[in-house]
Amino acid sequence: MWKILLVLVFYCIRLNSQEFSDYRMRYDNFEENDIRAFNFLNPYIQKAKQEKNYRELAQAYKDAISFSPNHKLYYADSIIWAASKTGDKDLLGASYLTKGTVFYFNHKNLNLL
Repeated sequence: MWKILLVLVFYCIRLNSQEFSDYRMRYDNFEENDIRAFNFLNPYIQKAKQEKNYRELAQAYKDAISFSPNHKLYYADSIIWAASKTGDKDLLGASYLTKGTVFYFNHKNLNLL
């Protein structure tokens, strides 16, 4: 029993000490719209939120667009929110461009911007 507890504690420590790039490596080779990537994206998003690292949070949301079959627009809006928190005008502009791309390729609707 104590061995199981020790392994569980070690796993939790390892998961919490991961770098952001470690999360991205785990889902980098998934196909587009493969929801299995969210097994790694959700902890990435949570860690970025917890650390208030809005640049990484914007990246996680951008990655989520690729793997979400039904919520691409939600994540596009989330990128804009996270980018606005960074104060980086280039990142914010790229976020709006991403949202426009989502509209064009997924909704064929540019009037809603």
